[in-house]
Amino acid sequence: MQKDKASSWSLEQFQVPEKEGESRFHDFDLHLDLMHGIADSGFQYCTPIQAEVLTHTLAGADAIGRAQTGTGKTAAFLAGYKSGSTAEQACRLLARADIQERIIQLRAVIVERQCRNADAALAKLHTAYELAIEDGQYHAAVRAVTLQVQVADGLLVTSQEKIMEGWGHVEGQTWGEGVLIWDLKDPENPELLSHWKTGGDGTHRNYYDGGRYIYATGVPEGFQGNIMQILDIENPRNPVEVGRWWMEGQNVGGGEEPAERGVMLHGGAYVKGDRAYLPYSSGGFVVLDISDKTNPKKISDLPFCPPFQTFIAVHTAVPLQGRDVVIVNSEAIKENCEEPLGYAGIVDVSDEQNPRLASLFPLPVPPEDAPYRTFCERGGRFGPHNQHQPQYQDILYQGEDLCFLTYFNAGLRVYDVSEATQPQEVGYFLPPDPTERLGILPATKLVAQSEDVIVDVRGNIFVSDKNHGIYVLRYDGLNP
Repeated sequence: MQKDKASSWSLEQFQVPEKEGESRFHDFDLHLDLMHGIADSGFQYCTPIQAEVLTHTLAGADAIGRAQTGTGKTAAFLAGYKSGSTAEQACRLLARADIQERIIQLRAVIVERQCRNADAALAKLHTAYELAIEDGQYHAAVRAVTLQVQVADGLLVTSQEKIMEGWGHVEGQTWGEGVLIWDLKDPENPELLSHWKTGGDGTHRNYYDGGRYIYATGVPEGFQGNIMQILDIENPRNPVEVGRWWMEGQNVGGGEEPAERGVMLHGGAYVKGDRAYLPYSSGGFVVLDISDKTNPKKISDLPFCPPFQTFIAVHTAVPLQGRDVVIVNSEAIKENCEEPLGYAGIVDVSDEQNPRLASLFPLPVPPEDAPYRTFCERGGRFGPHNQHQPQYQDILYQGEDLCFLTYFNAGLRVYDVSEATQPQEVGYFLPPDPTERLGILPATKLVAQSEDVIVDVRGNIFVSDKNHGIYVLRYDGLNP
């Protein structure tokens, strides 16, 4: 290892003028290696949360901070690592940073000689990061977002993608992309096996139910919008793309005439046998033959817009195992219902060459005592987002008579889908509006926004909300 190269850097190479009302990183007693990392990342002045936290943590005190996404909270906690920190203290600090927020923003340089257990500490970060080893040092300098994880066959598959405009993106900031694969033999100490990259903007919601193949929702270089990429992980330390499928107009780098906005695989494929069901946003609901992983072929495509919303017209598609039907839904995007109607419904695929819409779920209605007449009046986004997806995992609820669906400001809705032509709402959970903003969304009004749902085999229902966190619920009508 060459240590001299790193130690040759000095603060003379990082000049930042004093500015009224601003705190410089120079104003704190930060480790030289950390200052080097900050300089390389292009930062000069602390955000308010960073200045407040550093004042206390560098004096040896504990600190708890809450601020909007993108304000550098994680970096503020990591910066407590400085000269004199023991290996145990530095590694414990990393574990604290892990739980501060899902978007990990590591702008520190963790020196191996002072944190001997850095590998173990970094492996505990269950959200994505970009790791490079150079000259015996760990350089973690990335702004990436992990919107979804998949766990099956002892592996954890985490997505990593560029943050979109309006969702926390910072112009000029580096970002991570692709798929990270972790070994969960020791769940408390996951081992990073590999990092596969698309070469473009990364992956959104991937599908992995175990076995040899990951069905990634990626944006390779030259493509417009997400496509399906099939990864062979027979050797999980060396994932290999073996097949891909896209719609005409996405391969703009290959000379195709660009498709209309919204043609993209968004919510991820769902595999049933040698079929993959793709929620292709404004491209419709697509059925693929994936018997040959190297050459997926389209069987059919059922469009949903018009009349429904164009952007993310089909977000999720979940096939039932005992019946030839697929539950599909859109994703609400614009707040205050300023877009065409969203929907959830059931598609009959008994004739897979000609899938047909069999029914639509009834729209949620506010309780009689609600201070708003409709959910459009409540504010924020109103419409479906995600369904519970069991994906053949025995730790998850496998019942097929109920559909659990998050509906943004309408909370969690539960539907009886035992009769495919007449789904009925049989339960709901409506969170109160949050009193404190913890993220940039919803933008127009601070209201509840239920995002994701998953139900375990014990009947515990986990629902995430943008500003509340996670609710754990039970439903009395749960059946096998």
